[in-house]
Amino acid sequence: MEKLKNTKILGVVGNIIIIISLFCTWATVSSPELGISQSEQLKNTTNGGLTFLLCLFSLMVIASERISPKFFKGLTNVKLTLISSIIQLILLIKIVLDVSNIQAPDYITYHFGLGFYLMCIGVILCLAFPFIYKQEKIVKGE
Repeated sequence: MEKLKNTKILGVVGNIIIIISLFCTWATVSSPELGISQSEQLKNTTNGGLTFLLCLFSLMVIASERISPKFFKGLTNVKLTLISSIIQLILLIKIVLDVSNIQAPDYITYHFGLGFYLMCIGVILCLAFPFIYKQEKIVKGE
């Protein structure tokens, strides 16, 4: 647990999991009676593009001290990643609500795929990261 508090690994892993989830199957719609099965990925939607950009923003904030502290002067606080994590949570809730409102006949089934569950895990990790990580205080003059 001490390793999680002192490193930014939780935020990096959470964002990478979210990016991987965009390329995995999010949902499968199938109908054995009709002989069809179709899988969907989030990367092909507007929500997928927005999620990808939010992950890139979070990763940029997390790595800003290593890249260039002077250039990213105001973006070195990891609490900024909470903004993108909350937006990703809202997108995830929107997707679940959209799916629950689908009016489909009884012979069509809809199942969430690996991508959805990876996104849930990644968002939880990203939401926990700013609260767990303890940034070292830099004392000037030493």
